Amino acid sequence: MAVTKEELDTSGEGDVKIGICLSDVDSAMKMFWAVNGPVILPSDPYDRAQARFWAKYVDDKIPTPLRVVIGLLPGNKEDAIQEMKTTLQQLESAFTKCSKGKAFFGGDTIGYLDMALGCFLSWFKAVEMMNTGVNILDEAKTPLLAEWANRFYSDDAVKEVMPEPDVLVEHVKKNVVQAKEN
Repeated sequence: MAVTKEELDTSGEGDVKIGICLSDVDSAMKMFWAVNGPVILPSDPYDRAQARFWAKYVDDKIPTPLRVVIGLLPGNKEDAIQEMKTTLQQLESAFTKCSKGKAFFGGDTIGYLDMALGCFLSWFKAVEMMNTGVNILDEAKTPLLAEWANRFYSDDAVKEVMPEPDVLVEHVKKNVVQAKEN
């Protein structure tokens, strides 16, 4: 399944939406592992639709305010932080419904929506490092998501690929300086 031009993010950053990439990964996994291999989307059609809906919600609600907060887009940082927090409160409710009392959005194992949101966790920590007193994933307001984030980060497969927040901070500082020079 190839990504079409219409599915590309039109933010000017040249990014492909996370949900589209994960959908391609899911399709490839089904081809290679046929019946007995890992899957990232639920087999139940309703649960699969819910995972896709919430992954699109993540795609639509997190990247832009995140870029505002780290200084790559113009805008009010406080408003952008509040927007991310509001989004995470909605995702707290989605976690309750999607996880059905299990460890991850996808159930017992990391799934599609876990990956869609999980890829931002290091960025949330980087934002907190760059903005004293800011707590994006607030345990008091989103306790289930905070616990989920700890489980997600603790997974061996995730540990191998998640960037360290301090590396992201240095990357942002370099990009902001380059943007100001241009």
